[in-house]
Amino acid sequence: MVRMKIGVIGLGKLGLPLASVLAEKFEVYAVDLSEARIKQIINQERFYEPQLNEYLSRNISRMCLSTDYTILKECSVVFVIVQTPSLPSGKFDLKYVMNAVKKLHEENPYCLCVVSSTINIGDMEKLRQIHPRIAYNPEFIRQGSIIRDFLNPKFVLIGAYNKKDGQKIANIWKNFHNSPIYIVKPVEAEIIKLGLNFSFTLAISFANAMGEICERFNADSNVVLDIMYKDRRNYK
Repeated sequence: MVRMKIGVIGLGKLGLPLASVLAEKFEVYAVDLSEARIKQIINQERFYEPQLNEYLSRNISRMCLSTDYTILKECSVVFVIVQTPSLPSGKFDLKYVMNAVKKLHEENPYCLCVVSSTINIGDMEKLRQIHPRIAYNPEFIRQGSIIRDFLNPKFVLIGAYNKKDGQKIANIWKNFHNSPIYIVKPVEAEIIKLGLNFSFTLAISFANAMGEICERFNADSNVVLDIMYKDRRNYK
């Protein structure tokens, strides 16, 4: 059976687990600009992320790693999962994603580029000017459970400009789980991703604030929060 060729740009804390998981079912061609990182992976140095060493050891034979974008020439789908650090303005810095998309377009202008990095609302339209066939597939994962979250998501969110490309990404993830998959407009996916990030941040801030109040008045924060969280009203 001929395996589909999938590319991954970025082999950092999120990109390497993604590439290792995808290699379970597909041929993976992964690019990272750091030669040291590539050597680290090829030598199978120990990584602290749970399950990563196991998946990497099992699937390294189906992974082609390089600092050269030319290895992506024959990939039909390429995931971009590079860093987007925060700027002083609070926005995400798009320069690394833009650079990756530009280099990908030079080597493989007709592939489906799938941006998985967290980006700002409206950024997909900017990236579309560089590589017209593009979609957004943000990840909802946590350090310490990255691979588990890839394989057992509450849902998969895909922002696609056309149904065919959206379904192509959906079919990739159907190889790994039966979780719900939502295909929406790219801008809707951008809003959903950032909205959920904001919601999680608020939840953490709320829990911390309640903890401080409980400590001040000698109350058990676990008791207080457990009861408060039972009131999860649906205001829809």
